[in-house]
Amino acid sequence: METKIKKGLLLFIVVILLLPLLQHSFSIIVSGPLNGLYAEVPDTAFSLKKWLNGSYQHQKELYLNEKTGFRPDMVRLNNQIDFSLFDKCHSGWTILGRNHVLFQWPYIRAYYGSDFVGYDTVFEKTRKLNAIQDTLGRLGKSLIVVYAPSKADFYPEYFPDD
Repeated sequence: METKIKKGLLLFIVVILLLPLLQHSFSIIVSGPLNGLYAEVPDTAFSLKKWLNGSYQHQKELYLNEKTGFRPDMVRLNNQIDFSLFDKCHSGWTILGRNHVLFQWPYIRAYYGSDFVGYDTVFEKTRKLNAIQDTLGRLGKSLIVVYAPSKADFYPEYFPDD
């Protein structure tokens, strides 16, 4: 009985380890792409010069890492586990506020006025915008400027302490 359990566990582990290879080779399940900013890694062609200086291995490793089966799903799972268990965000601009509210730090800086460009710059941009609005008005067109508030404007009580 014990050997059947051990063989079953071994078979299960082997199947789990082979699933990414099968997904890469046959695309069994269609995964949604990752959203966000990342560079597509191109494949590399083999040459003796690249092999000897090590650049072929490095480039191929990067390519195969990006093309591993179920990679988008595993990245999403890893990010969710990190956020749920360790309160860790993987986005460079995202910070965690009180009550697990996510903010992007440029909006918090704007809320506090840390990125204020100065009255002269604001006046100049407003003057140029007014000139464009006048020109469009003479052509029978309207220009409406809309300020879209951010989450930071509505929920400053959830900002992190630091």
